[in-house]
Amino acid sequence: MRIYSAPKVARLLAENEGHFTIRLRRYDAAWMPHSARDLYAPGISGPADEVTYTALDNGLVKVDVIRGDHRWVFTPATQHGVGPAPTTPSSRNQRRLHAFLWITVLIYLGLVIAGFALGYGPIGRDSIPAGFAGAVGGYLAAYVVNLAIVIALHARHARQSPLV
Repeated sequence: MRIYSAPKVARLLAENEGHFTIRLRRYDAAWMPHSARDLYAPGISGPADEVTYTALDNGLVKVDVIRGDHRWVFTPATQHGVGPAPTTPSSRNQRRLHAFLWITVLIYLGLVIAGFALGYGPIGRDSIPAGFAGAVGGYLAAYVVNLAIVIALHARHARQSPLV
């Protein structure tokens, strides 16, 4: 399974002088140009015989897709799109994202383990089902904590950026 994300497409466009073609296998996916406001923009899923990206002079990227085996896809035989060129994320943003993801994983692991320990030990008196119930409680607590963090980050971002 290969994924051609927006940063990877930006890198490949830069390396190949603004034009390159790839072949997508059945489980591959690639970036499709779309408006920055479209949060749920579709990507290109395999199989595709050819996906050609071309950087245009006005800062846009044109993509042409020629579909492969139509038994496995429910899209037209060809697709075309033009949209803003993808940008590679800054290394600072990438490090912040990785740190946020690791903190999320650690919160989940810590609260699930703590929930199991509480359920198994003091509350359940060495009962494994009580330990698993505590682990589920810890998972739900981690979900609520992470949901609160995401809501706070989105609220901060909404205050900082004007409506467009």
